[in-house]
Amino acid sequence: MRKYQKQITLFMAVLLSVSIAVAQAPNKFSYQAVVRNASNAVVANTNVKMRISILQTSPSGTAVYVETQTATTNINGMVGIIIGNGTVVSGNLSTINWSNGIYFIKTETDPTGGTNYTITGTTQLLSVPYALNAATATTALSAAPTGTANGDLNGTYPNPTVDGLQGRSVSNTAPTSGQVLAWNGTAWTPTAASTGGSPTGTANGDLNGTYPNPTVDGLQGRSVSNTAPTSGQVLAWNGTAWAPTSASTGGSPTGAAGGDLGGTYPNPSVAKLGGKAITYPTTAQDWQNASNKCLRYSQQNNTWELRNPVDPYESIIAADVSLNTYNGHLGKVTRSNDGASLLPFCYGRTDITNGTFKSKTNNVVSISRLSQGVYVIEISPNSWNIGEIFEPTIIVTATEKVIAYASKAPNQNNNFAFYVQMADANGNAADAEFNFIVYNR
Repeated sequence: MRKYQKQITLFMAVLLSVSIAVAQAPNKFSYQAVVRNASNAVVANTNVKMRISILQTSPSGTAVYVETQTATTNINGMVGIIIGNGTVVSGNLSTINWSNGIYFIKTETDPTGGTNYTITGTTQLLSVPYALNAATATTALSAAPTGTANGDLNGTYPNPTVDGLQGRSVSNTAPTSGQVLAWNGTAWTPTAASTGGSPTGTANGDLNGTYPNPTVDGLQGRSVSNTAPTSGQVLAWNGTAWAPTSASTGGSPTGAAGGDLGGTYPNPSVAKLGGKAITYPTTAQDWQNASNKCLRYSQQNNTWELRNPVDPYESIIAADVSLNTYNGHLGKVTRSNDGASLLPFCYGRTDITNGTFKSKTNNVVSISRLSQGVYVIEISPNSWNIGEIFEPTIIVTATEKVIAYASKAPNQNNNFAFYVQMADANGNAADAEFNFIVYNR
């Protein structure tokens, strides 16, 4: 005989359908298990014989009910039975008192279909089939209370009457159709349903007169004038009351102007920008000379002044400047277009053989060759404490022809940069050494 492992995988089944009437509950419940052999393989598609026992108190307790059944496993080795449908060996399933302690279900299986039960498993019934449990409690569930009723109830059980709501009396006056319970100060009493109605008496607050026809004589506790308004008027606060007033069309402010404005309203002038004074021309000739000029800030004078515009990308040619002597060495430059005096800021001399400087001032940061004859030089305008204003003029001399040089705005490193482009006598791009001086006003 093939030896089988004495174990069974158990599943509590879905509880049986139960009728609401406890007395009609069937004395049966479903049960499922997976049958495995000694090799832990499922016993599939096989007729098996099972003995089912209901044990009380412990896994080895007294069997209060025993039955046998023959069932067929499916392809997964699962077998499903209805306990109560088998051949009863002992006991009565309908007389088990499920509320009296704990119960266990023990299954013994012969996978050959005989009575040599070699596979055994026991598990606790954690959820007693509720219809069966209810069937043993019909007396407790169906018994009606007796004695004197209390609280909001009056009379005696089993037929008391409600004579209170939340401890407040309910009148025993018989109601008529459409009435509702209303509190009369002493008890809940049948009363005709209210249809709303209007308040009566003296009006208060922002209302005046008497109900049901008061008038509004205030807004948020502030008086409203009873002066009759005319068409187009609005309510305006006059310091004492809201009174009818002609709607404002705007109007102009009056008095002295402040902030960046000067003079008086309604015709002030812009006297400052960002709190810094603006220096305006004072004569007709000054205004004529100001043609095409723009406001530029002077760090030296701490004011906005009318000056010629500076394009950071404009080309600078020698005709724009005249050279003078400054402290016996570097030239002082006077700009011909606005007469500005320029002081040397930095200078340098390039070494074309290796793309570096032969000499330079400390505030010259770097030189880069962009392409044939084209270079970019970065300088630090803040290194000599110039502040926010940096108005450079660049003078470049070279062994070849300088065809263009232009400045650009500070880059992401806050350095100022300018480009130098050179060409030979035939106008072709050519690398050559060059000197440069940067002036600042």
